[in-house]
Amino acid sequence: VATACKPTQYRSEETGRCRNYAVAATPAACKEGQYRSEETGRCRSIALAAAVTLKPCDDDQFRNPATGRCKQIASTDDLPKPCAEGYERNPETNRCRKLQVSSMPLAAFPVEPVQPGASTIGVWVTAGAVVTAGLGYAAWEWRRELVGAAQRLRAFMTSK
Repeated sequence: VATACKPTQYRSEETGRCRNYAVAATPAACKEGQYRSEETGRCRSIALAAAVTLKPCDDDQFRNPATGRCKQIASTDDLPKPCAEGYERNPETNRCRKLQVSSMPLAAFPVEPVQPGASTIGVWVTAGAVVTAGLGYAAWEWRRELVGAAQRLRAFMTSK
């Protein structure tokens, strides 16, 4: 049992609900001192539109076409001032940046290579003895497995 819709509405066949008739939207009148922009359809101030007209640049300036702003005409002696102590000029951005200071102080003498001596030979002999002892211990622990593997290898080689 559906109730009747209002005179400004109709009943939708899809949903069975009352829907408003489509009304052409008429924009409200702009306030005094404003006009409707054709591009956006919004009210714009007449005073702001008049202020958009650009004032002429000074004699020592020119208008940048990209930004519309006045810029100083660069003179031949217009070089950047030197950077402060502990700063350097970045060649890409032409701005001063802090020098990278390493945490390791520089030595007053160069690094010299170490010559092998008697102590170096002793280290190699000791390392060789430790490795040999380790291999001997491993062979003793796995003697049965190693003997079995050797017998299987000998049987495989003689069967061919």
